[in-house]
Amino acid sequence: MAPTRTSTTSAPMRRIAAPREMDRRALFRGFGAAGILAATGALAGPLRASAADTSLTTIQTNLQGLDYYSGEIDGQNGPQTKAATTQFQQDRLLSADGDPGPKTATELETVIGAVQGALDIEESGTFDDATTDAVTAFQKSQDGLEPTGRAGEKTMTALEVERVREPVGGEPNAEISREDVLDRAMFWVDDPRPYSMDKSSPGIDGKQWRTDCSGFVSMAWNLRRSDGDTGTGTGQLPEFLERIEQDDLKPGDALLITPSANGQSYGHVVLFNGWKNDEHTEYEGLEQVGGSISKTAKRTISYPYDSDNGESYEPYRYPKITD
Repeated sequence: MAPTRTSTTSAPMRRIAAPREMDRRALFRGFGAAGILAATGALAGPLRASAADTSLTTIQTNLQGLDYYSGEIDGQNGPQTKAATTQFQQDRLLSADGDPGPKTATELETVIGAVQGALDIEESGTFDDATTDAVTAFQKSQDGLEPTGRAGEKTMTALEVERVREPVGGEPNAEISREDVLDRAMFWVDDPRPYSMDKSSPGIDGKQWRTDCSGFVSMAWNLRRSDGDTGTGTGQLPEFLERIEQDDLKPGDALLITPSANGQSYGHVVLFNGWKNDEHTEYEGLEQVGGSISKTAKRTISYPYDSDNGESYEPYRYPKITD
């Protein structure tokens, strides 16, 4: 049986591994950030983060350091903070809701750590005074960069650090491995999207997918009916699937109830991610679920599905999954 998937990556990306220009490498290795400061006479920039800043103030400081935010560091999630947060989330393929929650905070630390690594300074993940000074020094050492102390788009390009996350994934409707199916699904499980039948959100491939149950499963399988489609509905999914037996289920397969099976105008679908017991009466499901949960979820489910009409769910396989 294929292993279940619990995370999209084994370690966060810190920096781009592309080769750098020798003059810049020698400059920083020979003198270090402090040596560059002394040589250039760089002054500390306007960004200052207090050690007591631990929540939204830190988020604002980090967004400012990456040149997304130019407002006051006041700890308030006002319109400017929401707009800056949303733009950062879009650039990093996160759920772009303007809410600077834990996932956004962690991604900010990852990006800032990459900038700090490229500058050969401590990778604290916080845009502190030392980072501001090192960025200013680097900018003064490069033609065409204004010494603002902020690691904006041009500065990050010069440092060869990824600012806009590159999508991962092939063409829709192509053969796909179970590992890739689970990687794609866990991208939303790790950063839950609010449930909606009307809205969409980017997957790991950078494409927009509808944030309901069939949109989530379509995203995991990379299944689209057309270039403009954001996910195949539960009523149409059987056209693309093959019916299998309970004992044949593998991670990446699905349990599905169609509108015709439950007598309603909609159905539901959940990804199977492995059995939870030897009796095969419970399994781990990955799903975009509404109701009181109303988000992407990973949870234990009674086979075939723990709802009033659960017995009507049937196991299916997307035939383009390669084992």
